[in-house]
Amino acid sequence: VEITYTSDISQGKLYLLEEKDPFYVISKHFFLAVEKDDQILLAQAGTGAMSEYIHCCDVDGEQGDEILFMIDTGGNGGAGSHSTYVFNINNNKISNIYHSDYSNNIHGFSTKLIEPFKVEIKNNYTGYTSVIEVQNEFRIFFDEQGKPKVATQVIFDCIYNIEPRDVDNDGIYELICKRYSSLGLHSSY
Repeated sequence: VEITYTSDISQGKLYLLEEKDPFYVISKHFFLAVEKDDQILLAQAGTGAMSEYIHCCDVDGEQGDEILFMIDTGGNGGAGSHSTYVFNINNNKISNIYHSDYSNNIHGFSTKLIEPFKVEIKNNYTGYTSVIEVQNEFRIFFDEQGKPKVATQVIFDCIYNIEPRDVDNDGIYELICKRYSSLGLHSSY
């Protein structure tokens, strides 16, 4: 086991630990450790093969930082496979509060093209639905009247980038997520 990342966070000192899998040369097991008040909190953070990304910031406006952790879990020349986690620290415990995993098809959103020139996005965790107007180059998927020319179901693959930004300057970070999407059978990334 080796320490591959350290950071001071509001709850103490954060360490990312990496353990190479003895059976698979490129696979690694990741663990989060937080040194807080003379104790060590430990949680498994996932298994991946290629690279990892970690960021610490307050995303919920409550006490303390959250830990954003994303790992590449594979790739096949297309969108690749990534797992994204958000952890928080409460009551001397590291808890996983969000997980998006391509391999288990856990994406959290369903989406479809609707008329005229719009996309409906539904958060499957909360039930919240939003409709946005399709702009610019994406209009090729609609005819001149705004009806979808192709399959109306939009497929979301994994989140491949998650970046915290304080968009509205209120001191609480919003998460800007990028994910691959396509129509039908992955024919139009």
